[in-house]
Amino acid sequence: MRESIDADDGPAADGSLHERTGRSPGQPSIRGMVGLTTLALLVTGWWLVPREERPAQGRPDVVIDYSGRPAERLTAVRKLEMSDRENMDGAIASLAGYLKDPEAQIRAAAATAMVTVVTPGSADPNPARLHYVVGLLLACLSDPAPEVRAAAAKAAWMVVLVGGGLVNGFDPAPVTTALVERLGDDEPSVRLEAIRGLGVLGSRVGKTPPPLLVAALDDAAEVNGEAAAMALATYRQGLAPLLPSIVRSLDDHPPRYRKAVVKLLEQIQGPPLNTGNQDSWFGPAAVDGLIAALDAEDSAIRDRAVTALASFREAAGPAAPLLARNLARSLGARSAGADGSDADEAVAIIDCLREVVIGASDQHEAAAALAKALEPGRGTRMRVAAARAIGKLRPEPAVLRTLNTFILDRDPAVRHAVIRAIHDVDFADVHMIPKDLRTIAR
Repeated sequence: MRESIDADDGPAADGSLHERTGRSPGQPSIRGMVGLTTLALLVTGWWLVPREERPAQGRPDVVIDYSGRPAERLTAVRKLEMSDRENMDGAIASLAGYLKDPEAQIRAAAATAMVTVVTPGSADPNPARLHYVVGLLLACLSDPAPEVRAAAAKAAWMVVLVGGGLVNGFDPAPVTTALVERLGDDEPSVRLEAIRGLGVLGSRVGKTPPPLLVAALDDAAEVNGEAAAMALATYRQGLAPLLPSIVRSLDDHPPRYRKAVVKLLEQIQGPPLNTGNQDSWFGPAAVDGLIAALDAEDSAIRDRAVTALASFREAAGPAAPLLARNLARSLGARSAGADGSDADEAVAIIDCLREVVIGASDQHEAAAALAKALEPGRGTRMRVAAARAIGKLRPEPAVLRTLNTFILDRDPAVRHAVIRAIHDVDFADVHMIPKDLRTIAR
């Protein structure tokens, strides 16, 4: 027979239950008070923890009803994409459900929406949330639908970039590893997003570009090869040792590869004067690769190498002899006469020599080629450029003879440039100054 402890069963021999426990009717028990107090403290403690510091695994699973029309589910994803920061965790949980939607279009839209949801107006300071979202997106890189893989690859690196991952200690290595694997994807759009992502994150993980990224210069999709060139340029120090082999393999690849290499050379620039951050620019180690490019058969490759070498100034001095030979070849391949577009290559080489020759150990080839460019019958633009470049040479006998020859030139622009060059060469001994200039001075 059950013994009742209900107060309504009547008084007990030792007093009622309320009397035995020392509390009045309606007053909670001590055990109950402790339990309620503990629960209140837990709830209060949870809400006192900043939202961004709550563990990612605490997010609730959201059950998505996939039975509705795809258009309705796609609309739902679009609405989630517009969620504000206060609803961020719920939106992420819902999008995680839509990443498993039967429709590839909706899965791709959910991956794309993650970028906006994680960063509604400012970088998300929560590493736990970032890890959670990136993990979801990386899992989608094996999706059977190419459009989903492409969307997930793009979203993964963008979430790290705009979600504060690069400033709050987030390790992008798992993302770059996954992107390198996608460089072998059958779908060009997936490879493109992997290439772009490595351009943004890759150099933050390793100094040397992955071999598959170098190979992407010859991607079957031309736009991917050009994107690979841009991505490789972010590995400034690690790329330099690879440049010679890249340019020397031009003949082993189709034309699209040459276009990609031109794009790569366009990104190479030496450090500006008085720069405080050398890591933001290519160092002198890149000069060897640019010198190798001067031997290329493709004129576009040579042109880009000349332009890049000029930006390294005296650090590119070792390039002076080959630049001089290229100048002599250019002068011999064209007829003398008025300036025109066919003189552009020669003028560019002359301008480059003016920047780099000060760092050359031997200037004789440069002096001879510049003297040839200064000869009468060539266009004024070329002759003036040559005189200006000669003004950077050291005061040697060959330089004196050249300037003395043209100091009374019939072209006033050339005469002015030659006189300026004599001043720039800085002949310290008055007896070394060309006799005709002393005559003019008197």
